[in-house]
Amino acid sequence: MKLLPKKTRATTGRDVSTEVRTRRRRPGDQQREQKENTRQKLLEAALAVFGEWSYSKASVEMIADEAGVSRTTFYRHFDGKLPLAIALFGTQEIVILELWDELFALDQPTLEDCCSWLERFLGIVEPDRVLLAVLREMDATEPDAAIEELHYYGAVLQRIWGEHIRENDKRSDRLKAKSLLMLLQLDQFIYTVCVRDWEVNRGAIIQAMAEQIHDFLQFRRAELDLKRRS
Repeated sequence: MKLLPKKTRATTGRDVSTEVRTRRRRPGDQQREQKENTRQKLLEAALAVFGEWSYSKASVEMIADEAGVSRTTFYRHFDGKLPLAIALFGTQEIVILELWDELFALDQPTLEDCCSWLERFLGIVEPDRVLLAVLREMDATEPDAAIEELHYYGAVLQRIWGEHIRENDKRSDRLKAKSLLMLLQLDQFIYTVCVRDWEVNRGAIIQAMAEQIHDFLQFRRAELDLKRRS
């Protein structure tokens, strides 16, 4: 059998997976990875600084120092403290919206279903008490924070009513108002339980909030049934 030239044998005998692993990385890939790593450092630093100093007392310089980057590098990733704080909520918001989807997918949710759903909601947000406190401070000190909050409420409203919400429609305005009041009540419940450590029996307050959600879901079902018949 004729042997291949030595150099050719070495090349053709290489395992394919090894060749893929050792292939030279594109410069752009490394740059993107470094950018993402720096962004993650800033997010983690912000969470630490907010937890120690609060949102209102924290500064861009403090966050940059905690992340070990310059002020210039900070502004390559975020326009300021508020956009960074909003980015912290991004991942959590996706999970929460998925939880709303699960609730609205239930055909006839019981009070027990609502209690279980609330426990899961608390399980998502309670470990991040700092974020909840930051959100409350943002509402009080940052006018533009309301825009992001409205985006979240709008996403939930879309899940509640879908195409049944219309602009400049009195019935739609009533549905939106009732829904937003429920969401505001839920927000206050979450903040009180997770951040303020309200000295009330946890099971009792969850039961009370679950009753409000259950009543709302019954109202929603009746309204949707009415719209289907009309």
